[in-house]
Formats: sequence, structure tokens, C-alpha cells
Amino acid sequence: MPEKPIQGYGPRLQEAGKYAQDCYTRYKNALQARNALVVEAVDNGYTGHQAARDIGVKQPHIIRILSGSQPDVIIDVH
Repeated sequence: MPEKPIQGYGPRLQEAGKYAQDCYTRYKNALQARNALVVEAVDNGYTGHQAARDIGVKQPHIIRILSGSQPDVIIDVH
């Protein structure tokens, strides 16, 4: 038995989906910008404790931000 289309939901659902995706994209971009600023601040002498306090997270979160900013180290054993 074919489904009966219910009028009005398709466009509203599409719009809600687009809005949610836009919010998610903006959130990811905001986190990247914030994290880059945290790394810059710590690299220039700002303490991780101060950065954590200022952005409203616990210090282990700052450690994760900093560790995620480091490039992988490849050791050549030859």
C-alpha cells in the first residue's frame, strides 16, 4: 500500500535539516577558532589553567586541545 503524502511537512523538514546542518558547521568552525586561539595563547606563555578558566572548561580539556594541535612525530630508525 503506497504511503499518502502529508502536505506541508516536506519543505519544513528540509528547512529544519538545513538549519541544523548550518548550526553544526558554525559550531565546528567556532571550536576550531577557539582551539587555535588557546594553542596560540599557551604558546605565548598563557597558562593552561588560565585558558581553561577563561573558556569555561576544566584543565584536562585544554590538554586535549593542545595535544590535538601537535603534528605527529615520525621517528626514522635508519
